[in-house]
Amino acid sequence: MPVAVAPRGRRKERSGAGCLPALAVVLVVALIAAFGIWKGLDFVKEKFAGPGDFSGKGHGSVLFEVHDGDSATEIGRNLKAAGIVKSVDAFTKAAAAEPESRNIQVGNYQMKLEMSSEAALAILINPDNLVKNLITVPEGLRVVDIVDLLADKTDIPKKDFDKVLADPGQLGLPDYADGNAEGYLFPATYDIGTEPTATSILTAMVDRWRQAADDADLEGAAADL
Repeated sequence: MPVAVAPRGRRKERSGAGCLPALAVVLVVALIAAFGIWKGLDFVKEKFAGPGDFSGKGHGSVLFEVHDGDSATEIGRNLKAAGIVKSVDAFTKAAAAEPESRNIQVGNYQMKLEMSSEAALAILINPDNLVKNLITVPEGLRVVDIVDLLADKTDIPKKDFDKVLADPGQLGLPDYADGNAEGYLFPATYDIGTEPTATSILTAMVDRWRQAADDADLEGAAADL
């Protein structure tokens, strides 16, 4: 009795179709492995190649401020945020290799975008690069004369100074001044910064008076009378 035999061609088709899922799995595994290797190489590169850094002295212009109490890391973080250096690590590494970095002065510096960390540090360690806005208040002036001078030498309206003096609690006057700034605006040369206000200037003058009073122990001498 004849026996039915399945055509060979169909067996081959079924066999080939069965390989497709396996090939797809192999391909997915290979892609995952390749991605893992790529990420691993990136990690190794970041770990051992050192921090990224720009090259050269940069371009454009940007005003950068060093604040009182800023550490090298904080300065580096602010430099990166301003687009001046590429990484905090590169700047702190440059600062660690430069002893003068411990003497960076508070204030504003004219800098450039995308500078190398060494170029940025070279500007900051040189006090000649501080952006200064100087104003001199001579001796012998009364408060009304000082206000006229300050309004004339700055872009701040006279009424702004008068408003602060009318409510002088924030100036740091001694209690015995009874809110009167007469005699407490110390004559000197001041760096009023790039964005001065009536409050910041007058407060600086009172602070300078207090420094002179402490140096001469005026309050102690007055208490002995």
